[in-house]
Amino acid sequence: MRKDFQMTDEQLEKIMDACKPVPMIMLHLGMPVSPQENANNAWKALGEELGFKHMTVKPGSSNKLFSAEVDCDNVKSELLTQLGNDLNPNQEI
Repeated sequence: MRKDFQMTDEQLEKIMDACKPVPMIMLHLGMPVSPQENANNAWKALGEELGFKHMTVKPGSSNKLFSAEVDCDNVKSELLTQLGNDLNPNQEI
């Protein structure tokens, strides 16, 4: 199921910062992460925060608006956690 989302200014700033080029410093640390990988990681983190599949994002009418498929697994685990916190093991049914 596809849903419309709106990110905050802070979330947009994180996405935009992740897209910036990374300086190429050749020490004994190896290759730096590419801007594409950084952007993918930022979208993945935002997807986990807002509950969508990060690889299904489509742009909306502004920088902050987009649509994506809802991550049902993430939503289910959040609901189960909330239900678990609300359940009283001593409560009679």
